[in-house]
Amino acid sequence: MKLTIIFLFLTALSYGQLIINEVQSSNNTTLDANDGGNYDWIEIYNLTDDSLDLMNYFLSDKADNPTKWQFPKFKLAANSYLVIFASGLNTRINNELHTNFKLNKNGENLILADLSARLIQQIVIPSIPNDYSYAAIPNLSNQFTIVVNPTPNSINLKSPPPIIECNLSSGFYAKKQIIELSSNVKDLDIHYTLNGDNPTIFSPIYSSPLIFNNLDNNPIYSKIPTTPLENKSPLNSFIWKEPKAVEKMNIIRYAGFLNNEKVGSTHTKTIYIDSFFRTRYSFSVLSLITDSLNLFDYKNGIFIPGKTYDDMGYSFWPPGNYSHRDSSWERNVSAQFFDEQGKLEWETECGIKMHGNGSVSFPQKSFQLYFRKKYGNKNLNYDLFEGSNINEYKRILFRNSGNDFLQTHFRDAMLHSLLDEFNIEKQQYRSSIVFINGEYWGIYNIREKLDKHHFSAIAGVHEDSIDIITNCGFDYEGSNLEFLDLQKYLTNHSLKDDANYNYIKN
Repeated sequence: MKLTIIFLFLTALSYGQLIINEVQSSNNTTLDANDGGNYDWIEIYNLTDDSLDLMNYFLSDKADNPTKWQFPKFKLAANSYLVIFASGLNTRINNELHTNFKLNKNGENLILADLSARLIQQIVIPSIPNDYSYAAIPNLSNQFTIVVNPTPNSINLKSPPPIIECNLSSGFYAKKQIIELSSNVKDLDIHYTLNGDNPTIFSPIYSSPLIFNNLDNNPIYSKIPTTPLENKSPLNSFIWKEPKAVEKMNIIRYAGFLNNEKVGSTHTKTIYIDSFFRTRYSFSVLSLITDSLNLFDYKNGIFIPGKTYDDMGYSFWPPGNYSHRDSSWERNVSAQFFDEQGKLEWETECGIKMHGNGSVSFPQKSFQLYFRKKYGNKNLNYDLFEGSNINEYKRILFRNSGNDFLQTHFRDAMLHSLLDEFNIEKQQYRSSIVFINGEYWGIYNIREKLDKHHFSAIAGVHEDSIDIITNCGFDYEGSNLEFLDLQKYLTNHSLKDDANYNYIKN
């Protein structure tokens, strides 16, 4: 009894700072880590109005060792969630934290402690079915129950999230359209934005139908320079120029809020109004919608020179925020893809990351789309290229045609097409128009992403058995060690010897 009283006292003493809010001990499809792994996870929440330094806290699955895993130096914003993967990897990958222990699917203790090893919270996790979670219901309380619909980084709900209905699908329309939104929950507030930003409680509340009509051609985001403006060679041949008019689409993002907290997903629609759209565009169309800060923020926007350029200075191919390739520079976007007749083929949340070396300095940037469970769909299932045997994609490349950007814009794809009659592997090609936050962004070449997922699909080889070697023997994916061993063998052994030749053949 004495120990129980002390525990409850300490819990009450510390409650109001940091708490455990949801746990999943068998994660098969709910949430992917950045490396694609499906690890157990623990959701914590900062209940205060100030940021918390997580170095002051520990997590553990052992009551006799409450300081088993200490958080690294990490500031958790006020009134914010954070998911930590209980992977056993004991690492930090950018802002993704991994503990040094895993959770037992059959049940165990989970402990949150402070720097003095005092218990803040202890949860006895029961046996949980696959892809269910153990969550605080009501949200942020100390009462836990098993729930069917896990909600990492979001409010916990015992029942499924509210449904928001929209009378229109994303698409091309000949005349003005009226948008109507409705929900199956009476007290749900629907907040929306029309500029690509994620809706918050500060966004307008939907109260009556919205009219979407033809938009003027005055651009907003297209007026943001995407190259340095110094007139230096070779920059002077492809320096960004301000457009006078840009074709535009209507876009809307909306989400439901209960008690000023978001519940469920953000929904996104692209509505193009133009009676001549069938003659205006003969290519497929991709609409990308995201918070403008993801692309154009000085420090974090991936489409502009930004702080990286100011820090590094000018070089032959000017560096910029667009030069970064690690996972912390991947941004979340909503994507809608229409075929050459304007029919909506697919729409999903996904990740976007820049692509290319020197050509990423051009005004129009190449980029890759990443399909991950944490965004929505783990794969894109779609026949993207005519005549291809592949209909499942982890990544897709939208290319500005590289160094051919200022010339034909299609030469690379055309040269590949000349090899159609030969039994060799080549990148498939499809032309597309891209819109970003409702503004025309130019013609892109859709290409297959040559990575381990691609070669696994075409060769029937497991992804972990594939090494991809790039220029000068550097490893792009996998490892270059076996390649370097082979190179060394060839240097030191003559292939005139049959035994050496047969070794290489094998």
